[in-house]
Amino acid sequence: MASAVRAEIEALSWDAEIMNLDEACKPRSIGKINVQTPLVVPSFSSAVLEQPFQPDMYAKLSELMTDASLFSAYDLHLRKIAQEDIWISDVVFVDSGNYELEHIKEVAEQFRESMDARPKKWTFQMYARIIDSLKPPPFRKAVLVNYDEKKPLDEQVDDARDFFARHERFASCFLCKPPDKSSHRLNIESLVDNVESIDQFDILGVTEKELGNSLLSRCTNILRIRNALQSRGSDRPIHVFGCLDPLGIVCYFLCGADIFDGTLWLKYGFHENVAFYINNYALLKGTWHNTDGGVAVMSWMWNLRDLTALMLRMRRYAQKHEDNLLEFGTDIKKEIRDLAKTAAMNAG
Repeated sequence: MASAVRAEIEALSWDAEIMNLDEACKPRSIGKINVQTPLVVPSFSSAVLEQPFQPDMYAKLSELMTDASLFSAYDLHLRKIAQEDIWISDVVFVDSGNYELEHIKEVAEQFRESMDARPKKWTFQMYARIIDSLKPPPFRKAVLVNYDEKKPLDEQVDDARDFFARHERFASCFLCKPPDKSSHRLNIESLVDNVESIDQFDILGVTEKELGNSLLSRCTNILRIRNALQSRGSDRPIHVFGCLDPLGIVCYFLCGADIFDGTLWLKYGFHENVAFYINNYALLKGTWHNTDGGVAVMSWMWNLRDLTALMLRMRRYAQKHEDNLLEFGTDIKKEIRDLAKTAAMNAG
């Protein structure tokens, strides 16, 4: 009898966690520009593409990039892509480009003798000048990301507030970073305790790698942030930077995240919601007779179609919370659900 009672209590506990997850995972919007979430944002970056897309290839990809895309102001500064060519989707995100800068620094460490690998000068003032020159065409919306730097949270917020105040026609995404240069993780306690300071921004951004050192810890921390926002009656979207693999997207989505961007779609091929090395992808798709370059181009196009389909399924799920809408196999669906439930228990 006692074991049966315990089982019933545990079942009720799981049900409560499911209810909490359903509240965390729901439709939201970027209020200032009225853009619906969940939103998948394929990113372009010189850190992945050493050479720009050929014009005809870029045109083909642009046709598939209808909802959202992200470009780096650093790449705009270096003319890796022309400003007039970035307006390929309904909403365009522009971030500072510090990701690209860090990539070049890492390459420079490996190849000290190479002049080409040396990082070019890049400052907040240079970033601001690029933003000042942006001219979105009619019917295109833009989201700006602050110049992200590791420093105390209050300083990050103050700097971002001043920056966005000079660009009020754009939506604002505050990308929160660790509190000092020696830190590799966000101070989740500080962010949760001071979440009211984020009210002035349209989106709260975090990078996947700085959320935690395991998938469970990252999901738990997203839920903690979502719970803190909900406690203030805020439905502000959470943007996870650097996450664009289908399985990772869904895990974070179930735990309260809303916007996902990254360059993984340029590095791997997606097949049945899993990212594969391009050579293996050629086998899975039956394209092993094509050149590696040809397979890569096809993978980019297929990936964009798959990501759009995933986003639409997520939007339906956010409204109905029916597991079959995500179209995963039974085993992986169970693992994702168990992960989300455990994260919900850990997040309290």
